[in-house]
Amino acid sequence: MSSSAEREHNDDSSQNSQNQEEENSDDEDQPSHYIIDTGDGEIQLDAAEMFSLLTRYLIRRDAQLDGDDDDDDDSTSDEEESQPSGPFQEVFNREEMTEALRNHDFGSDVSSRCHIDLKSRKIPSLTDLFATHQTMWKPHTPTAITQRFLVNKSIELDQYTQQTFCGKYSKSGALFMSACQDRHIRLYDTLTWRLVKDIVAQDVGWSIISVDYSPDDNWVIYSSWSPYVHLYNTKGPAVYRALDYRPSSSRFCLFSSEFSPLSTEILSGASDHCVYLYDLERNERTHRIAGHDDDVNAICWLDDSGQLFASGSDDRLVCVWDRRLLDSGAEDEAHTNDFVDFLGQRQSRPSTSLNARRGCVGAFVGHQRGVTCVSARGDGRYLLSNGKDHCAKLWDLRHTSPQVEARQAARAIPSMHYDYRRGGRRMPTSMRLHTRDTSLMSYFGGHQVYNTLLRAHLSPLESTGSKYVYAASSEGGICIYETLTGRIVKRLEDGHTNLVRDVSWHPYRPELVSTSWDATCRVWCMGDLPEALEERKENNDYVRASMPARPRGLW
Repeated sequence: MSSSAEREHNDDSSQNSQNQEEENSDDEDQPSHYIIDTGDGEIQLDAAEMFSLLTRYLIRRDAQLDGDDDDDDDSTSDEEESQPSGPFQEVFNREEMTEALRNHDFGSDVSSRCHIDLKSRKIPSLTDLFATHQTMWKPHTPTAITQRFLVNKSIELDQYTQQTFCGKYSKSGALFMSACQDRHIRLYDTLTWRLVKDIVAQDVGWSIISVDYSPDDNWVIYSSWSPYVHLYNTKGPAVYRALDYRPSSSRFCLFSSEFSPLSTEILSGASDHCVYLYDLERNERTHRIAGHDDDVNAICWLDDSGQLFASGSDDRLVCVWDRRLLDSGAEDEAHTNDFVDFLGQRQSRPSTSLNARRGCVGAFVGHQRGVTCVSARGDGRYLLSNGKDHCAKLWDLRHTSPQVEARQAARAIPSMHYDYRRGGRRMPTSMRLHTRDTSLMSYFGGHQVYNTLLRAHLSPLESTGSKYVYAASSEGGICIYETLTGRIVKRLEDGHTNLVRDVSWHPYRPELVSTSWDATCRVWCMGDLPEALEERKENNDYVRASMPARPRGLW
């Protein structure tokens, strides 16, 4: 209140008395408390608590309407990220972790595949490798040669009219698939980079969030803010199926979906805190597993058996599951506490069901914030996770913690009061480890995770021996780390003008494709750029040039 206003206030005592009486009258009209039916009983809230609850609900709803593909609401936005506390006490020592990893089975396997001498830690020259080839062809000699070639230049694969969310090579490497916010899934031949199929997706909420190929490359699936996973063929006349997951929540998203190695099931992680299994032969959802306390952002199969899989969630946990231990008859125990909230919305309160306890064979805790991606090496032993703490972690599946203990440890992690969707300024240059962190190595300092569920993976086993970890970054680039040391090998920054959400490494060639919110995909390679893409650039023969721009937010 200004000084003049204060004088007027003091001089006009009668008016002040009248205003005070009106305020008292208004207070009498307001209830002193509110009764909320939670489904388990009634709770009483005072006006301040009710206001806080409504505010949080509206902030969350506005964020969803703005088009966030991740339904997590950690807290309010901070430009400066708070430092870890509580159970994060041990300082990360890169030298000690590197030495331990080199002496680990993983280090021995990578060194063997890449012909690294563990004693001298030297990598033989190409001359020595070719001389070895002439005298005695050692196992993994091709891998030892190809892992040396890292990409160093890029060119646009295509330009679109909307943000691009997903990009992925097929298992054989013959196809590359991009999924864009314009509701198109485009398949490219990776030899000619010619567009071979354009699928117009149906039932897309906000954007296509996740895509995958069947192992034989004949089918693709995608998921979105929808209760369905959608199945299309890649060759011949269009064949389409919508697979109903029958969720209990009115607002539902499948953040990640993958074919099983035998193409008999689809594994998915969802916004209702559950992991789903859909049987393609029976054409029905067979399992809904409530094994997490928050959104399940990522899932992956761990080997070719189709029995082991992993899930990563905003509850900071990475859980490991054995398909053989799941009791299909117990799936309905996953959600028994459905209720209608005070705004009339039907909600489900997940609880750890019997089949979740039976099926989960262990869990990992160590991320300070939610997990955005899990990616398997493919040998059933090692797993990589990426988190909203701007850190990727390598795990040994033989050294998990019991799920109950890991969940208790994750729940004890203090809140950071930070919403990664709003962006930020700082990226960690050092970190502390959770007291129960059993990860083999942490990869940080070269990539940021803001705004959306960014991906990170181990480089292909066949062509690189998993010598590298590569991660998409919200800074608009890709960071490549050395797996055994955690050190940054290369940053690919010259290309995109917005965040890179997804990145995929060709299974057999030194070649990557990045997918960005600047509405482009870029091919990264070593040596000469593909002539077809240079010709496309010269002729401006891009999707964007042939399609009218579509206003954002119409679906």
